[in-house]
Amino acid sequence: MINANGSDNGLEDQAPRRLGDMVRLIRKEKNRTLDNVAALCGLSVSYLSDIELNRTVPSLDALSKIAAALDHVLKIELSEPGDTTIPVKPIEIELLIAVRNRDFARFMLIAGMLMGNKGAEEVTK
Repeated sequence: MINANGSDNGLEDQAPRRLGDMVRLIRKEKNRTLDNVAALCGLSVSYLSDIELNRTVPSLDALSKIAAALDHVLKIELSEPGDTTIPVKPIEIELLIAVRNRDFARFMLIAGMLMGNKGAEEVTK
């Protein structure tokens, strides 16, 4: 779409600068509404809107839910000079959340899944 200034405002030309911009871009590329994503991830529409408008920064838990609702692989980028981008899968974030919540049973289940469903007995060896 060409605006009054003669430039193209297509999604593919808009480089997201902040997390909320990226969430909005991905949501629109997937043709999802705020209502749809909110229902899929169990978050309120107003909270998602605040994230997209960069009014708030979501927790890792909320970001993981949003990424899953959008069928998107979450990557966490370290922005220190010399650092590299580290791809993080949603299941790995779930593992970190289980550790943070001290939920040992969930940790063992997820760890088993990450190790190829070998089961909790293999994880503890």
